[in-house]
Amino acid sequence: MSNRQNTFGPSWGSAVINTTSTSTSSDAVGLHARVICVTNQDGTDGVYVRSGDSTVAATTADYYLPPNGSVTLTKSPEDTHVACIAVANTPAVHIIPGQGI
Repeated sequence: MSNRQNTFGPSWGSAVINTTSTSTSSDAVGLHARVICVTNQDGTDGVYVRSGDSTVAATTADYYLPPNGSVTLTKSPEDTHVACIAVANTPAVHIIPGQGI
């Protein structure tokens, strides 16, 4: 049994900030990156997140990220964009590609 822990290794300098709204919006993130770390920087409003190609659109049926929440998600290496949609208002969502976990 190994004591080795898999940790997230960010792609330094590759982060984007998505200022969400109640309409979907997307940002380009690392092609070939298998993992993204997504952080909702808002203390009040949740967001929904989805990865895909340049036409990706987030809906309320996608991954929910609560206020002040952070998650590391695995994505397809062909996914080039991450889309976000807010429950309300305009939360800022920090997205950084990387590897690990």
